[in-house]
Amino acid sequence: MLNLSKIFNRLFIAVLLSGLFDACKNDDSSPENKFPARKVSSIFIDGQGVVWAGTDIGILSYWNNEWTSFESLNTGEVVDIADQKANSGSQLWLATANSAQLADYKVNEITSAKLHTTSTSGLIDNQISAVLTDAVETSWFATPTGISLLNKDKWYSEDGFGDLELHPVISMAAKSDGWIFAGTTGLGVGRFKYDSEIDGISGASYYNTEWTTLPSDTILCIYVDKNNGQWFGTPKGVAFHAVWETKKEWKVYSVSNGLINNRVQAITADAAGKLWFGTASGISSFDGQIWKNYTVADGLGNPCVNDIAIDGEGAIWFATNNGISVLDNFIWKTFTK
Repeated sequence: MLNLSKIFNRLFIAVLLSGLFDACKNDDSSPENKFPARKVSSIFIDGQGVVWAGTDIGILSYWNNEWTSFESLNTGEVVDIADQKANSGSQLWLATANSAQLADYKVNEITSAKLHTTSTSGLIDNQISAVLTDAVETSWFATPTGISLLNKDKWYSEDGFGDLELHPVISMAAKSDGWIFAGTTGLGVGRFKYDSEIDGISGASYYNTEWTTLPSDTILCIYVDKNNGQWFGTPKGVAFHAVWETKKEWKVYSVSNGLINNRVQAITADAAGKLWFGTASGISSFDGQIWKNYTVADGLGNPCVNDIAIDGEGAIWFATNNGISVLDNFIWKTFTK
């Protein structure tokens, strides 16, 4: 017999996730640069300086001033990217709506890709909303029904006694000691770690609005800085947590402090330690004292910023709902379809 309650829950979560990731609307600005995709969800810049973009048409690379599309992989939309070291060279995990793909690449050329699904691996679900490789080379996958990890060819999964099916994980980041922070839709922040002693996943108490000053229990993005301080982007502002203890040393920033929009969807820091926040209506930077905001009037190609990455020369790359914008030494450049 069909489990109608479970089917209803999955449909409700699908609608909820669609709303979370499509909170900004595309614009129809006239393109000036050749770019094959519209929505860009994720950016990763590898050690050679190749820019990899997860887009609505799949994975793209940028090298020697040229974009290359790998639509032949048939990934569909790529919503997240993570790197993984391998004996044979470099690899990328690609998170999609129907699989996790592990792609081998050299410079900007993908040489092969292996498909991982519930039928070919230990994944708990085929829909991958976020992927992460931690400091001990364990790969983590966020799905609508829980989290899965891959460690040395062994798979493990965790659904939090059903909590992570009702409140799916949509964002992840890792500390240097292997602990990961998992941002959920309505449950706050989960903390998990692969534990070799129990041969599985161990966890710690959740961060949520009941025990902390988090402005929301929906966590859109997470960034862990070089001192292991944690930044949590939410629909109601950004929260900073400096220590491990749940209740101690929290700070919250919102539009009242200088943030351009309370819906924070991407966070990173540059080499000088300045924080960059991508929001639903532009970008904010914060050096610890001064806030500065950037919009389409300044040169940003689209106000909805989904991800941020910084290359080896200090240029800042912004993934948006209509292409990619780059801020390089005070000069803006945008790639749009």
